[in-house]
Amino acid sequence: MQEYECLCLKDAELSFKAMEFGSLKYMGQVRMVPVYGGSEMSGTPGQQGNDSVIDYEYTKCGYGKMIWPDGSSFEGYWINGAACGLGVFRAPQSDEVYEGFWQQDRQTNLCVFRQNIGFDIQNDIDAIESQSEITA
Repeated sequence: MQEYECLCLKDAELSFKAMEFGSLKYMGQVRMVPVYGGSEMSGTPGQQGNDSVIDYEYTKCGYGKMIWPDGSSFEGYWINGAACGLGVFRAPQSDEVYEGFWQQDRQTNLCVFRQNIGFDIQNDIDAIESQSEITA
């Protein structure tokens, strides 16, 4: 298991929550993050002498599942609100499934892509480069 996944799972500040972001639905681990105010300049906590916590908001952090209105879903690890680490994206209309690693809400090349036709296409960037006639 990746180090950041271990940190999320061990974090005592995480709680389980079901939330909605407009038409998106999320169920999973979240972290309560303070919203600072009280000064005219925004900055990191403690940077401004008169900043104080004015509210709290939840951000996706840990393991969870997001569902879009069309039925598409992502289930996997989240770091500070972005998909990061191992995850599975499912597109219902085409029965396409992407299983692999994510970084900052984007798919990486380390994955398995499945279609409803019954076979897997392995997308390992090292294997693709080793079989290519063009090398960098």
